[in-house]
Amino acid sequence: MTSTDSISEHTILNNCADETSAEKKAEAFRAGIKEAFHSKGWLLLRKFSPNIDDFVSFSNTLGDNFSNYRSGFFSDRKTFNGNETVMTATGDTQEFAIPLHGEMYYRSVRPRILWFYCQISPGKDGQTTLCDGEALYKNLSVETKEFFEKMPVRYRTRYTQSEWQENFPAATLSEIENYCRDMNYDLKVNHDDGSIKIDYVSSALSGNGRDKPFCFINNVVALFMGEASFKKGVLHAGIPRTASNDFPVKVRMKDGSKIPRKIISEILTESKKLTIEHTWQKGDILLIDNTRIMHGRNSSYSSERKIFVRICDGLR
Repeated sequence: MTSTDSISEHTILNNCADETSAEKKAEAFRAGIKEAFHSKGWLLLRKFSPNIDDFVSFSNTLGDNFSNYRSGFFSDRKTFNGNETVMTATGDTQEFAIPLHGEMYYRSVRPRILWFYCQISPGKDGQTTLCDGEALYKNLSVETKEFFEKMPVRYRTRYTQSEWQENFPAATLSEIENYCRDMNYDLKVNHDDGSIKIDYVSSALSGNGRDKPFCFINNVVALFMGEASFKKGVLHAGIPRTASNDFPVKVRMKDGSKIPRKIISEILTESKKLTIEHTWQKGDILLIDNTRIMHGRNSSYSSERKIFVRICDGLR
C-alpha cells in the first residue's frame, strides 16, 4: 500500500493559516482543483479548511447540486447544524474496517463526487483507503473479467414499514411502488407487516471497454464481507436494522447465486496491491470521483475521530 503523503501530484497544500475566505480560496484554486481531480480521480487538499463552516462554504462554491443520504443503507450518519447535506462518515462511532466500495452502487442513482473533511484526526489508524477501479479491472484475471462482463449482480435490501417510509420519498405502498418503478427497482411487499424488499440489478463494471475503459466499481466485496462478518456476530452492534439474524442488504449474481469466494479473494488480493492509504490531518479535504475510485476505511480505534462527508453531482 502507498500513503497519500508520498504522492505529491494528488495533493494541493494550503495549510489553512491565512484568513482568506472560503469563497476566495475556492476561486483561486478552482482551475487547479478541476484539472487535477479529473485527471487523477481523487485529490487531497491538505490542511485546507480550518473549520467545518469553512469547508461547507468552500465546497458550496465548487460543488454542484449537493444532496442528502436519503435511500442510503447506513442510517447511523449524523448531520451538522441541521444541514442534511453535511453528514458524519459511515461507521463514525464504530471500530470495524470498511472494505473498498463505490458509494451507493446498490442504488440506480448515486453521487458522482464525494467530499470528505477531517475535523478531528484519528489518534491511531482509521486511514481512508482508495483504489482506482480502472486499474483494478486491468489487474483481474481473464476469467474474473468475463465472469462480471457476462452477468450483472443483484443487490437486495429489506426495510420495515417505518424504515422505508423514513428513507424513501414515500409514505404509502402506492407511492413506494411508483418510486421503485421510476428507479428501475424490483419491489416485493409483505402485506402482513408492511415490510418490503428492494432488488436492484446492475453490472459490477462501469464503462464499455471501447471508448470508455472498463472500471470495477460497485458494492460487491463490501457487502459480501459484511454479510459474512454479520453471520459471525461481528457487526451486529454496528449495523443498522439488525433486529433479525439476517444481514439487511445482500449481493448476489443476477440469477440469485452467491459470488464465488475465490473471485472475492482475487479481488481482495489485487486491490491490496493498488490501494492507497490516506492518514488524516485536521483540515484535510479529500475529493473522490465516485464513478472511478473505490474507497474504504481501515479499522479505527480512536473515539475522537470525526470525519464529515458531502455528496454532489459535479464540480462547477
